[in-house]
Amino acid sequence: MKTQLCSALFVVILSLALFGTLNAFADSNGATVVTNFEELKIKEINPTAYAFKSLDGDVIEIGSERHSPPQPYLRLNRWDGEASLKVDVPYVEQNVPDFFDNRLKWSNDAYEVDFYPKEPADISEEIAGKEFRFMINENGGVEFDLILKEKPDTNVFRFPIESKGLKFYYQPALHPEHPTWADTDGDGAPDLFTSECVVGSYAVYHETQDKIWKTREEAEKYKTGKAFHIYRPKVHDAGGKETWGELNIDETKGVLTVTIDRYWLDNAVYPVTIDPNFGYAIVGGTYGALLNSQIRGSWFTCPESGTAVSLSMYINDGWTAEHIKGAIYKKSDNSLVGDTEEETTPDDPTFEHEWYTFNFFGSPSLSNNEDYYLVGWASKTPSDAFTSLYYDEGSGKEGYQEISYGTWPNPWTPTIGNRRFSIYCTYTPSAAIVTSCDSAGNEVNQFAPGESVYVKATGLAPDTSYKIWIQDNPVNEGELLVTAEDPSGAQEIETTDGSGNFGPALIWEIPAGATVTHHEYDIVVDGQNGVYNAADDGLDSATVAGIVAPIPDVSALILFVSGLILVLVYRVYRRRYKEEVMG
Repeated sequence: MKTQLCSALFVVILSLALFGTLNAFADSNGATVVTNFEELKIKEINPTAYAFKSLDGDVIEIGSERHSPPQPYLRLNRWDGEASLKVDVPYVEQNVPDFFDNRLKWSNDAYEVDFYPKEPADISEEIAGKEFRFMINENGGVEFDLILKEKPDTNVFRFPIESKGLKFYYQPALHPEHPTWADTDGDGAPDLFTSECVVGSYAVYHETQDKIWKTREEAEKYKTGKAFHIYRPKVHDAGGKETWGELNIDETKGVLTVTIDRYWLDNAVYPVTIDPNFGYAIVGGTYGALLNSQIRGSWFTCPESGTAVSLSMYINDGWTAEHIKGAIYKKSDNSLVGDTEEETTPDDPTFEHEWYTFNFFGSPSLSNNEDYYLVGWASKTPSDAFTSLYYDEGSGKEGYQEISYGTWPNPWTPTIGNRRFSIYCTYTPSAAIVTSCDSAGNEVNQFAPGESVYVKATGLAPDTSYKIWIQDNPVNEGELLVTAEDPSGAQEIETTDGSGNFGPALIWEIPAGATVTHHEYDIVVDGQNGVYNAADDGLDSATVAGIVAPIPDVSALILFVSGLILVLVYRVYRRRYKEEVMG
């Protein structure tokens, strides 16, 4: 009954919390306004604050800062606000914008600023004589046009930015003479391709979510850890002439800069429009890193010990049907840890890009805090096979080796590069082991009045703080933890080391005069959400009581039993004596 009531209460509390998270918006005064946002459709919150959602549910805010003078801003949130980017536009001073046709407009005599959502776009560009397709704004995005009504005094336009939990990676041209393609193997044919809007752009990644994922849900949430892509801005004038702006982001100074060729501006027909585009992107902006007879991938960290489950890669599957598979290598010694099943790409003469997921053979073992290369490999049959991974430049995570498709080498001999490939892995964590013990770490499961209860644990998340509870046995999945059940009167906080271990830690000093109860308890090591979840927490036993306490002191019990035996012996002796004397 206790479990049912507590679980019901938790569901109500969680539902209210989620409602507030999904529907609360703080306006520029800090006041909270409750509303429901729509995908790629701007909604007015109040006359100076607006918002809409990306296609995967993140909130984009647009509004006017309430300071002197007021100016528009854009805030992109990612992963429910875990990471964010705010861009100020200091070229107009207007408190309330015009709102029409899913657009917001601020204006003065010299400038106009228009904000509007962007749909995903599958664009086509001619590169080296062939048509290539690229997806931008995969989950939608937002663009703002800075419109110059007259020739400006400067060709450099600066936008203050504030970021949380993000890293910015510049995407250079693939070649100085032809920026959108390169011939990396020297055979005279292009093998790397990117869009014009990606050259000179910035790929934006989560600052810390750069690892192998514990669950499929976590993997679907973060995937490659990419948050946004800030595409290179196109500039065009009233006469139809176009040029590219030069984009620069200085994280230290907190400034995004767009520079336009001075000569072009001097000869433009005004008004001139500059259009920075901020896209919600998941995969890299460049492809052509061949897997055909090449093992290629990036390394990531496994946060705890476990077993690998699946490997996912975002692949361009080229013109013909080919065999492809994946593997994991340990970065420290390049040894093979495990490999996946093989798949065959479609026999399609067009470039198709999509996620491929491969299951591992067996259960490859992963160690906590260890770095691993996640790699793919494809056959080169026929000779014009073209299977490649998508990537962004930056972070120095690349490893690759040219070798004919076949049996995985062990070890491999990677060449190190600077690419971050669109590849990720899921794993199942090893079960945490929680043990009741004495101060020396020796396992003890029964405790008497006057004794102290200690606990130690292994296999938890490293460098993480946990709260320790003593609860009535049994504790079930999803059960709310109750302070009143803990006989120690408090819940201790313990932080694991880099291997996910802690203890022995003192959690209960049983009073010497405690009443003997033979009570059965469980010890729960909780990730501080107040609910037992087997996937994240630790439990000393899932099938029997973890400890029994307080029980009679062993020495006292021995004396009692010894005395009882002497009494029995004495009584037997007296009975026999009487029988002999009186018999």
